[in-house]
Amino acid sequence: EFKQLESNEQTIAYLISEIEKVATQINLVISDLKPKPVKPDKNFNYYSISLSIEGPWTDILKLIHLLQSQPYLFEVEEMNLDRASQRNPESVRAYLMLGKNYIP
Repeated sequence: EFKQLESNEQTIAYLISEIEKVATQINLVISDLKPKPVKPDKNFNYYSISLSIEGPWTDILKLIHLLQSQPYLFEVEEMNLDRASQRNPESVRAYLMLGKNYIP
């Protein structure tokens, strides 16, 4: 499951679609989704994707949990959380940097 079978561009597109699919299942809308340049190493390629999302705190935690679990196995490189609004204390604005290794 860590073997890269496609080109870098196809792998990035696949990872983005997987993140969007999981977010849609939880009814979260991603406001910003950007892939970072691939970081090649002699043994693997490392992919990073940043995303911004807003929603209930529990839904954002569920998204993170699902993306870190099988079959996705993303790691959270960076995470920032802010209150999304003064009126709704349960709504959170999250910035996540997710990463994943593949063996070329």
